[in-house]
Amino acid sequence: MSRADLMKRHFSDTLMEMCKTKRLNEITVSDLIQAADTAKQTFYNHFADMDDLICYSASRRVFSGELPSFSKEFLLKTYEYSLAHKDFFKQLPYHTGYNSFRESTVRWLKEYSCSVFINNTMSEAEKLYRKLRINLYAVGQMDIVLTWFASNMETPPEILLEAVWDSAPSFMKNIDA
Repeated sequence: MSRADLMKRHFSDTLMEMCKTKRLNEITVSDLIQAADTAKQTFYNHFADMDDLICYSASRRVFSGELPSFSKEFLLKTYEYSLAHKDFFKQLPYHTGYNSFRESTVRWLKEYSCSVFINNTMSEAEKLYRKLRINLYAVGQMDIVLTWFASNMETPPEILLEAVWDSAPSFMKNIDA
């Protein structure tokens, strides 16, 4: 892991720790750099603003590349990660900053899914069908997850996984992307 990645992770870990005692929307860059024991410029070398850090922190597990991103195991580990950082994640449904977690993650999920599951050998009708199903799945999955966060993550991750997995198009379930 590069030095830059380590610093971004340090800021993210600090933010998640701070969420145990303070509301996400009340944490400032000044609060964060003091808790992280870094300089303000160091923060801005890695993030545009707090919204950028919040989006990174919420999504870093998704973009880790540790497992195939369309596997049940990946989804379960992502939900377990969220549960382990509950104080941070339960606040995300109420965060509507410039880089909102919902919008950024839905956009990424649509783009990435289209790049994996749509190709030029398919008919135009198949491409359009898959794009529509991907869009429906991405929005639905994100709304289900945000509802889970807002409910204080009362539903066990395994049950959430089954609901999300059942809603996935069959073509997304048959690949180790």
